Amino acid sequence: MLDAITDELLVVASDAVAAVASEVQPKPSGRALVRLLAWVVADARGATMALDKALAETVGKRLDRQAQKVRAQLACATREAEEARTRLAAVVAPSAPIGGMDTGRVAARSAEISAAEAQAYQRARSEVYIGFHELEPLLAGYVAPPRYPELVTIHTPRETRLPPMPPDLAAALGEAACEEMRACIEAEGGHHSLDPTDSDVWWAVYLPSPTSCGLSATRLCSRPVRRKRAQSLSHAHTWRQTANMRRVCSGS
Repeated sequence: MLDAITDELLVVASDAVAAVASEVQPKPSGRALVRLLAWVVADARGATMALDKALAETVGKRLDRQAQKVRAQLACATREAEEARTRLAAVVAPSAPIGGMDTGRVAARSAEISAAEAQAYQRARSEVYIGFHELEPLLAGYVAPPRYPELVTIHTPRETRLPPMPPDLAAALGEAACEEMRACIEAEGGHHSLDPTDSDVWWAVYLPSPTSCGLSATRLCSRPVRRKRAQSLSHAHTWRQTANMRRVCSGS
């Protein structure tokens, strides 16, 4: 089983399909050959399911075009190398004009020609073909992605622990109101900005409701209103004084 489809693999698979087709009678049609090419390449990559005939024909034509392109490139590299060797041999022949290349230069040029030809073949061996888009769903262990990935929401973990309440605020509110304020802040999910040493921030974000029967810390009706009331520290100070007075009057 192969890990990737390379240009060289496509050429080899195409040659194998052509060799098989030449030995059977009657000879397969061209459409049958391209379908067979797609099935052979998919099987070499470890496909656990077969492409249907129509899709295999479409894929096979694409693979065959790439195989023909690579085969032409390799043939061109070989032809150019042979022509370069022929020219080099003519230069070093006994009948060559005086002033030809010396032995060292001839050897270096011959090595360059062979290296250029080998590079073309190495490129075909290492170049991964990515045009077989239909292959991945056929492989074992494939998990289909979401149909609409833009609708998938990735939830980032966030700090969920509420910081300690400032001592003066806790003393002003009392235990019951503190618990209610904590519940409101946790439900809002904005406690990451609270400072455990700054009671003004806590009062500004969640002020006791003036219409509650007891001293109650309830969530303000909207963010604009909350922001507007948060700017009035004197208002928050008045509520703190009220809380202290009620605790004194109740004898707590």
